Amino acid sequence: MAHRKLAATAAALLGLAVVAGPVAAQTSSGTTIEVTKVSVSPNKAGTKKKPKAVKKLSVAAKVNVPDGQKRPVINKISVLFPKGSVWNGAKYPKCSQSQLTSTQEFPKSKCSKAVFGSGKANAMADTTPTVAKITVVNGGAKNIYFYTELDNPAVVRAPAPGKLTKKSGKWAYQLDVTIPDELQIVGGVPIAVTDLAVSAGKGSILATSSCPKDKKWPFEVTAYLEDQDTGAPLGTTKTVDSTPCK
Repeated sequence: MAHRKLAATAAALLGLAVVAGPVAAQTSSGTTIEVTKVSVSPNKAGTKKKPKAVKKLSVAAKVNVPDGQKRPVINKISVLFPKGSVWNGAKYPKCSQSQLTSTQEFPKSKCSKAVFGSGKANAMADTTPTVAKITVVNGGAKNIYFYTELDNPAVVRAPAPGKLTKKSGKWAYQLDVTIPDELQIVGGVPIAVTDLAVSAGKGSILATSSCPKDKKWPFEVTAYLEDQDTGAPLGTTKTVDSTPCK
């Protein structure tokens, strides 16, 4: 049975939304991940001394697959954030992966204070439509979790962990998101995302400190792909683009 990566696609698109405008990334099979709507408020950058909080970022996206082809699956996503991006997760309430793994409902969990975003992904469970609820959770200085709740074809509650590392030069951070086994195949049924929407923002957990001279924030997203049926590696696909800033 093939691996299915519901949360990875959501995680990657959220990361992309922080720094990018609408863009489509083509995979080796011809599949495209298309960001159809992005808004960041405010879009004017702060300074090193006075970083400006990103109050809210929102993204809507859809996954396009050529007629007659199956969707390649994603087992990892790497997102490079531009110089001028600021992550302040260490200054806000955080939750660990072990706490999230034992969590059944956020309203009843101590992790609720670490939530700084939410979203929804529409998908197909084989031939049946299904919906996944996504909650974005702060894990501290180096971690972001994409907690996914799915009720059909089976009840699943699990976080997809994202690891942040600092970069230098053109890039400020790299976010690597991997997917746990329980979100790959749900009840033995393949899950294929069709579209999603995510928004995030809380205080200054996300902020900006500069805008390049060319008034564009660059970004880079790399997706690691597998064959839907065999799980065989299909290599990677990379998207490089930018969005205006001021």
